[in-house]
This record gives sequence, structure tokens and C-alpha cells, in this order.
Amino acid sequence: PDWDLALRLAQGMNVICVIFMYGSGMPVLYYIGAVYCFVAYWVDKWSLLRGCSRPPAYSEALIVSALNLQPVMVFWHVAFAALIFSNQALLPSRWSTWMRWASWSSGVDQEIYEETQELWRAAADSSDRQELYWQWVRTRFLDLGRAGSWRVVFVLGWCTVYFVLYFLYSYLLKPMIDPGLAFARFYIAMRLKRNRCIQSIEAKLAKWSGGALTDPFHLHSKREVDPPLVDVMPKLQEKGLLSSYGMEANPLYKTAARALKQANKGLKEAAVNKRTSVASVRLVGSRKSILGRNISAER
Repeated sequence: PDWDLALRLAQGMNVICVIFMYGSGMPVLYYIGAVYCFVAYWVDKWSLLRGCSRPPAYSEALIVSALNLQPVMVFWHVAFAALIFSNQALLPSRWSTWMRWASWSSGVDQEIYEETQELWRAAADSSDRQELYWQWVRTRFLDLGRAGSWRVVFVLGWCTVYFVLYFLYSYLLKPMIDPGLAFARFYIAMRLKRNRCIQSIEAKLAKWSGGALTDPFHLHSKREVDPPLVDVMPKLQEKGLLSSYGMEANPLYKTAARALKQANKGLKEAAVNKRTSVASVRLVGSRKSILGRNISAER
């Protein structure tokens, strides 16, 4: 049979999303998830290599879409954790300084909270609780100001801000911001590349000159001019460094320079000899023509 990567990825993400969301309230799910991942890895590996036909070449689209769900899973994990840690029936805790913010956000003070909770506990019939449901939800929002949940609420607030900015950027601001970001990245990259090139050239010049040319571009000191090459040449010669751009000054190319010089000398001599021979031939030809004219005149 064929290996259905999309189906297996969806099944695995389903399990992982459930564990992420409810793990804060049921920590045993983390151990169950670890066992599931271990077993699923080896079962899928054996099925793919031994029991299925060779799959086609997949692109990275499925994996990228699965990775894009990770921030969403984190958000729901933090939201469920805030709901669990603020539940006074499970994890009772005292009020914190965030209670004022929760009271202002929900519009419920501590007196209304106590009264609604008493009515909710006293209401045995589902119809009575149905009437109190939305008021009870508002009081539960006030529980987010408890000492056991305010840190999780703080993280939840940052996650909410992230998602709001992400959706605003993706669906509204991206066409306007992307050109500016691209230009900023290009400008920073060019500046960094320029600085690296200058540093590399400075290092090579300093090594080549034995420390005499340490700041040729005047970027690190306030001196106006570098010493002239004539003053630096004796120091370079003492250190055995090159003091000229000529090939004769480099021991590696000294022989080649001599050979080229000798070849140029030979070419010049050959050119002179050629011009001399041409002049001689012309002179002989002119003499022969004059002699022929004289003989013809005598006849």
C-alpha cells in the first residue's frame, strides 16, 4: 500500500495538540504523549520501510504547515492553564495585586463575586444555573487575578499581543512594511559587507607592511596621513618583506622577470637587425638600379 504522509501527520498532530492543550491540567498526558511518539516513530518507520511502497518525493509544505500550528497550540495551552490554575475548586489561592486589573476588565468587584459564587453553589437545578451562567463567567474572569494564575495570565497576554500583531501584519500591513524591511536588510547587509572588506584589507596591509600600515583608511585613529612609502621601504627591507611591486623584488618571480627581460632584449635586437637588413637590401637595390641606369646611358 501507499504511504499516506498527510494522514499520518494529521493523526500525530491531533494527538500532540490534545496533549499540548490539556497537559497543564492533566500532567500525565505528557508521559502518554512521550510513549505515543516513541511507539509511533518505530511503527511508522517499520511500516514505511517494510510494508509500504516507495513514496513520492514530498515537498516541505506539509511539515511547514504543521510547524505553523505550534504557536496556536502554545496559545491554547496557556489559555487552558490559566483556566485551571484560577479554578478555586481545584487549586485555591489568595488574591494578588492583579485582582484590580481583573475587576476593572470584567466589571465585577469582590462583593458581586462572592454573591454570584454563593448563588451558583446553591443552584441545584440546571435551569437556575442557566440564568446565572454569564454572570458566573464574569466572576470566573475575576479569578484570573489570583496568586496562582497571574503569571500564566501574563504569558497569555503576551501570546494574545503576538497573535494580534501577526494577523495584522499578515493580512493588512505586510504589503506596506515588506518593502521597507527588504531595503533595511539590504542596507545593513551592504554596510556589514563593506566593514568586513575594509577590515580584511587592513589586516592584509598590516601583515604585508609588518605593522607599518595599521590604519590606511583612517577609521580607527585621528592621524591625517600615513607615512610615505619611501620612509617605510627600509623597514620593509629589514624585515625581509616586499618593498616594490616589480617582479624582480619578489624571489618567487625573479627568474621569470629575468627571462622576460632577456626576451624583451632579444626582441629589440631582432627588430634592430631586421630594420638594418631591410635598409641594406634597399640600399643594394638602389645601387643596382643606379648602375643599370648608367650602363643604359653609356650604350
